[in-house]
Amino acid sequence: MMSCPRCTVTMYTCRCPTRELASLDPTGGDDARIWLTVLASLCMLARALASVPASAIFRPAHACRAYRAMSAPSSVCVGLLYPGDMGSSLARLLTAAGHRVVTSLAGRSERTRRRSEAAGVEALPDDEALLQTAEIILSVVWPSKAVETAERVASAARKVDQVKAMHYVDLNAIAPASARAVATAFEGTGIAVVDGGIIGGPARLDGGAVAYCPLVVLSGADATLVQSALAHAFGAPHVKVVGDHVGPASALKLS
Repeated sequence: MMSCPRCTVTMYTCRCPTRELASLDPTGGDDARIWLTVLASLCMLARALASVPASAIFRPAHACRAYRAMSAPSSVCVGLLYPGDMGSSLARLLTAAGHRVVTSLAGRSERTRRRSEAAGVEALPDDEALLQTAEIILSVVWPSKAVETAERVASAARKVDQVKAMHYVDLNAIAPASARAVATAFEGTGIAVVDGGIIGGPARLDGGAVAYCPLVVLSGADATLVQSALAHAFGAPHVKVVGDHVGPASALKLS
């Protein structure tokens, strides 16, 4: 019988907020387990956000530099696919925090190229060069292109002798099943997939400081590692881990 993801007591007898899930069938397969985990994570996320002062979530621009000065980890090279409205806004946060951001613009439009340059994103010739340069790759594409993009990058990874990229983070609004398909695409490449989602609109800078950042949710075996890498640029309250396997972050984004 399934245990509550929060208190580890049998789901049907626990007394934490997840007891409302008792009527669900625990034999419903992977999707049922993912939704149970997501709903439990919502309870925990709500409690975590409730404990954070509003001033920490919506930090005024003048306070952000002091926040960053508290801890400055070594810079990370982040690959971005692609610098659209949302992607370029995240790129500005990353470059403002001292990280290098690169992308592959092969086959992309001139508009995307101009947006990339405006956001301080360095263009590389192809996916192979991206894999040899970036340590983390963020996928922010149209949801319908998420699996196709992952399969293309994974195929390129199999052609490269030395891949520097360690994590592929899918931040697209896709179903848990699609997130698992992304993870499957990278099997055998040595690149760990982290499921993710962006809740909110494009980030904004004010005078080089963060005026607004959406909430980024992550799930997967290496989610905490990616959280640590992104928190410096986005702010710790804006990057939350909601599960230790692929699926919950995508489900939370769509809920």
